[in-house]
Amino acid sequence: MNEKQKILVIDDDNVIRMLVRRILERRGYEVFLAANGNEGLKIANSFSPNVILLDVNLSDLDGYAVCATIRSQATTRKIPIILISASDDPEDRAHGFDQGANDYMTKPFGEDELITRIEAQLRR
Repeated sequence: MNEKQKILVIDDDNVIRMLVRRILERRGYEVFLAANGNEGLKIANSFSPNVILLDVNLSDLDGYAVCATIRSQATTRKIPIILISASDDPEDRAHGFDQGANDYMTKPFGEDELITRIEAQLRR
């Protein structure tokens, strides 16, 4: 495959964004970063990423609302979404899946888990 896979990272924590960017770029992915939900929605519509990593706790819209919006738009509805949260509560996880998430990862996570989950979504 000649074209790089595009990953959009939507997280209001700059340290997490930079860490995930470094991991993904080292693996050959093209990475787009958004610091909030509204910015993430604009980037998702503009660049059609192959996978979206979406933090649940954002400063403007929460990740669940962003996920539901992505699912409601024809141009973005099929993009795989991996929700990322500090919460491992089964109700939060279920709510994420109800909003259209493809996967749900809890913080902290390791590099291998991140790559494995992204690659699983890219194979679908």
